[in-house]
Amino acid sequence: MVGMDRLPAHESEHTVEWLKQTGQTSGFVTGFDPDGWPANAWLLHAMYQNQALAGLGTHHDARRSAIDRGAVEPVIIGEVDLDASSTVTGVPLGYVARPDANWERLRWREYLEQTGDPLESLHDVPPSTQWFPRGSWPVSISPPPEGSLDEVTWSALIDVLVEATTVGQECYAFYGSLPSRDFEAVEVWRGPVKSLGTVLESSRHDFTPTNVWAVDRSWFVYTDYDLLATKISGPRLLIDRLMSRPDVEAVFWKRSAEGYS
Repeated sequence: MVGMDRLPAHESEHTVEWLKQTGQTSGFVTGFDPDGWPANAWLLHAMYQNQALAGLGTHHDARRSAIDRGAVEPVIIGEVDLDASSTVTGVPLGYVARPDANWERLRWREYLEQTGDPLESLHDVPPSTQWFPRGSWPVSISPPPEGSLDEVTWSALIDVLVEATTVGQECYAFYGSLPSRDFEAVEVWRGPVKSLGTVLESSRHDFTPTNVWAVDRSWFVYTDYDLLATKISGPRLLIDRLMSRPDVEAVFWKRSAEGYS
C-alpha cells in the first residue's frame, strides 16, 4: 500500500497557513479546531473492562503495590518522588491497541450510568477526564486514551473517511508539538486517504495525528492532546455514517451557555 509522505519544512508551513489564520495560537501545540462545516460529532475513544479484576482496587493501588514489592522503581526526578506526590489515574496517554479477549468493550454511556452521571449530562468542556469521577480508575477498567484515537476507533474512522472521499483524493495529517515532541518544526504528512493508517508507523509517534483533513477540506479531524475524544467535522452524510457504526460511540456536543447540546 502506498503510504503517507512527510512534507518538507517549507511546504508544511504553507499547508497549515490557513489554520494559523484562525487565530488559535495553541493549535500548533495541542491541535486546531476550526469551524465552517455543516455538521460535527465527537468520537469517544474506546474503553474496556475485565470483570475478573473487579474489586481489586484502583490503578493507583496497583502501582503502589508494585513499588512496595520492588517490581517497579518509583519515578524520581531530582529529589522529587513523583509516585509519592501524584495519583496514577490509569488513563493512558497516546495510542492504544485493542486489548486481548479477557477485556470487553465498555461504552461511555454504560459506565457513566453506573456512576449516576448520564452521558447526556450538561458539560461545559468537550469529552475529557472531567466527564468522569475524579481520582484513579478501577484496575478492572482500561480508560479511554487521552490525546489519541485508539486502534478500533481509528480504524473505523478511516473506513468512513475513505467512503466519504472522492476516489484518489489525498489528505493531510498534522502533528502538534506535544504529540510529536518537537517544538521547532511543523510536521505535516500527505497521502491517499486510504493510506492514512500508515502514518503511525511512518511517523513513529505514539499518537494518531492531531489534525487530519481532505485536500479539498470537505472534512476535518481534530484530536486534542488533552481530550478523550476526537471531533469530526464535515457533511451531514459523513457524520450520519459515523453515528450509525456499531464499532464506535459518538455524541453531539458543542459549547454553549447550557454546555452539552
